[in-house]
Amino acid sequence: MSRITFFVSLSSLLFGLGIYFSSCSSDQLPASYDEIGICFETEILPIIISNCTQGGCHNPIDRAEGLDYSTYNGIMESVKPFNANKSELYEYIISTDPAERMPLPPYDPLSIEEIALIKDWIEKGAPETIDCQSACDSTLINPVNVSFQNQVLPILDAKCNGCHSGPSPDGGIDQSTWSAVKATVNDGSFLGCIKHEGGFSPMPKFASKLPSCEIDVIETWVNEGALDN
Repeated sequence: MSRITFFVSLSSLLFGLGIYFSSCSSDQLPASYDEIGICFETEILPIIISNCTQGGCHNPIDRAEGLDYSTYNGIMESVKPFNANKSELYEYIISTDPAERMPLPPYDPLSIEEIALIKDWIEKGAPETIDCQSACDSTLINPVNVSFQNQVLPILDAKCNGCHSGPSPDGGIDQSTWSAVKATVNDGSFLGCIKHEGGFSPMPKFASKLPSCEIDVIETWVNEGALDN
């Protein structure tokens, strides 16, 4: 091989590798929370588990259509990173066809804000960002005089009420109103479930226990009388 041919071949190889690694950096390497500002672990996964893993749906037991949405890998079977419009997950949550829209009726559809967040996450590569931010914001640290409407209910809406609300709540248990929650506080099941105590069904189902700061807020509210405040 002549010296000229060698250098031409080497240049071609390096050029090809440059294109390859450039493609990897933009389409394949995982993004960080700092890069996309969305945390899969604390923002995306709770929405999907709460709304898509009810009985008979995409959970580890029923695996409707062969899908388990309780894990990142399971969710990614229906996601095309960087392209929400080509992702089955996104197509289902925005569908207006009651036979296709997810979650299926009688469960409520996702909110506009939840849909927008999931779309943004997919368009930014759908990375499995974890341990990316503290689950305890300033309202959940050293709780005192806890408000049901301002602190407890938002936690339940984000982590539980995709299943436990609407005309046919999962297990017949509604947790979307103060009176409904108070009934489970009175029988002892409310704290038992969210603290994953023995003899109670752990909640959220198919998911990790709530962050300790959120449990502290809820337990403080219960200990302060579980007020409708």
